[in-house]
Amino acid sequence: MKNTKWRHGPTNFALPDIEVELGLGPRDGLFPVPVIIDETVGEEVVLYLRDQTPFMNQLKRVLPFQLFLKAGVGRNRWGPVPFFLFYVPDPRDESQYFVAYDLYLNPDSSSQLSLWWKLADQTHWHLFLIGVGNQQEEFFEFENNFRLGESLRSIQVACENIQMVDFDRAKAEFGDQYSIADLFNM
Repeated sequence: MKNTKWRHGPTNFALPDIEVELGLGPRDGLFPVPVIIDETVGEEVVLYLRDQTPFMNQLKRVLPFQLFLKAGVGRNRWGPVPFFLFYVPDPRDESQYFVAYDLYLNPDSSSQLSLWWKLADQTHWHLFLIGVGNQQEEFFEFENNFRLGESLRSIQVACENIQMVDFDRAKAEFGDQYSIADLFNM
């Protein structure tokens, strides 16, 4: 595994322009992004959680701030739909989420798979909370106990003999069928 432990104490990073440089536009959500935050480590995949609403003020105050991952695969007439659900548990009731984000993986996209495999192979994950004006609101480091590599292997097996007809349509139909709460409760 690539040692990505942050060894430089509290810091505030100058973040790339999410809308232009990363091509994400004005949307909010959770995004895996390859960046260099430590020259001695080199490129790693970090998670940007962008929320430009007042909710960011509540989110950055969640204590303890924990991050969890659930993974699964759905299927419909358009093909397989692998998903990741990242969530922060509600500190008042850890059986519920305070916030959750669903991300979908095109199993036919080698660039997407490569990005997730790089994240799976890191000793530590870094999460940036990003608010209005592309400003860093918080920075968290988590030991990699997410078992993403196992999830990726399971996804590959589950999708192995299923033809992808149209990923965007598969994702849209799956999203119409299942809410984030449904994914969380699976």
